[in-house]
Amino acid sequence: MGPYSVDLRQRIVDAYRNGEGSMREIAARFAVVLSTVQEYLSIERSTGSVAPRPHGGGRASKIDEAGAQQLRALIDEKNDRTLDELIELLEHRTGARVSRPTMCRALIRLGLTRKKRRYVQANRTGPMSKSRVGGFAAERGQRGRVG
Repeated sequence: MGPYSVDLRQRIVDAYRNGEGSMREIAARFAVVLSTVQEYLSIERSTGSVAPRPHGGGRASKIDEAGAQQLRALIDEKNDRTLDELIELLEHRTGARVSRPTMCRALIRLGLTRKKRRYVQANRTGPMSKSRVGGFAAERGQRGRVG
């Protein structure tokens, strides 16, 4: 879920500033939780605006631009390596140990796929066994019954 609209945020802050009720009453009126009202008032006090703050950015990838170039070089040398092989070789070259999901995301970012070849029909000659006309029951009849 994304942030609430700036319009709603501003109406909540204006309602509190105009004395239209306590924080709890305003939270109930606008169908938000109390901490949301408190947060909007705090943001407005510190920045002068109720606009949502920018995203924090998250963690930086362990495979930086230099690591991505090393990874591309590893793929160019031999393109059928497994994820585990790529992890080991990249660690040897850069010193950065990464997980399998991190390696997979890095390959996707580089636009590299792991599929090596298209599907080709294995054999056109068909099955090599004799056809069974009667199936299992016919075989049982030929061998005789037990008991």
